Amino acid sequence: MLDRLRLGESFASISRLFNVNESTVRSIKKSEDKIRSSVASTSLSAKIVRDPAIEKMEVALSLWIEDRNQKRVPLSGPMVREKAKRLYAHFKEPDGSFSDFKALLVLDNAPGHPRELETMHPNIKVTFLPPNTTALLQPMDQGIIQAFKLYYIRRTFKITLDNMECNPDMNTMECWKKFDIAKCIVNIKESLE
Repeated sequence: MLDRLRLGESFASISRLFNVNESTVRSIKKSEDKIRSSVASTSLSAKIVRDPAIEKMEVALSLWIEDRNQKRVPLSGPMVREKAKRLYAHFKEPDGSFSDFKALLVLDNAPGHPRELETMHPNIKVTFLPPNTTALLQPMDQGIIQAFKLYYIRRTFKITLDNMECNPDMNTMECWKKFDIAKCIVNIKESLE
């Protein structure tokens, strides 16, 4: 069909020849690059096209194994097989009412984000932010964090100084020992105001 379209045959004549709608022929033409690359990557001796759920499961399983290895979690054969079964069941489930939903996942350009995320699901588009644009694109880096740190440190030193003035025998180390999580949280709250 694609070869006939390349030779100049009309969509209408090809749809009549193959007994399909003209819109089907147009969508096949639109996906020509994908179809040709799929055919080129498939072995000539292949008799069966692989289940897409298996391919998705393999990609997800490899990401899971890589994550476990980075976290230094020991893996065994039965654990990997069980995870593979669960992933396969997940990808084989009918889409139901959520099949039309699409999502955009925007990630920074950190080296820890695997590039395989881009091909995980057809309804999820992964976009990586350009490098060296953090200060422009992420508002928390535009002075808010720096201002918070300044207020927090100023308040912490003020609390330490107040404690030492109230109790002249207390040194800095004793003040720090009395500075617990509850006081830290109060300090954070007041520094944000």
